[in-house]
Amino acid sequence: MKMIVKSSVFLIVITFVSTASSSSQKCEPVPGCTDNGVFYPIGASVPQNNPCKTCFCAENGLKCAEIACAAPPPGCVTQNNPDRCCPEILYCGCEVDGTVYKIGDDIPNESPCVTCTCEESDSGGNPSCYSMSCLAPPPGCENVQPPPDVCCPDYQALGCETSGGKWFISIMNDKNH
Repeated sequence: MKMIVKSSVFLIVITFVSTASSSSQKCEPVPGCTDNGVFYPIGASVPQNNPCKTCFCAENGLKCAEIACAAPPPGCVTQNNPDRCCPEILYCGCEVDGTVYKIGDDIPNESPCVTCTCEESDSGGNPSCYSMSCLAPPPGCENVQPPPDVCCPDYQALGCETSGGKWFISIMNDKNH
């Protein structure tokens, strides 16, 4: 007996049909802010190039606040630091005519009979000036004038008799000198 086997090939096609409509697959925007092309979600801190400015993302957009630096005390020299908001104080001293002198520095003035120095005080630096007064000239030397950059004339060098020193010192505190 002979057996005949027939082979059959079945082709099964499975088709997937989506039941979702294309309108339900829309992307919903995520709430947030964009700054310099970078997205930040609501509540996130947004970095700034200015160290005095801080920003965060709020529901209605970017919210920023800027720190106002206090003015340095009078007579203080400051230095800006790009990483810090406010300038840092290098030192304080005496400010005279727009120039700041450190504690202990001599403060120039136009009178050869006045010496001014920046001295430390409770409020920082304070200019203290000392005025030198010349002794009265001895007889015969009344009209002698010292050179422009010298406080008192040297009466002995002029052949005048003197009874001791050339001058005495009086102290005056002058904040504006």
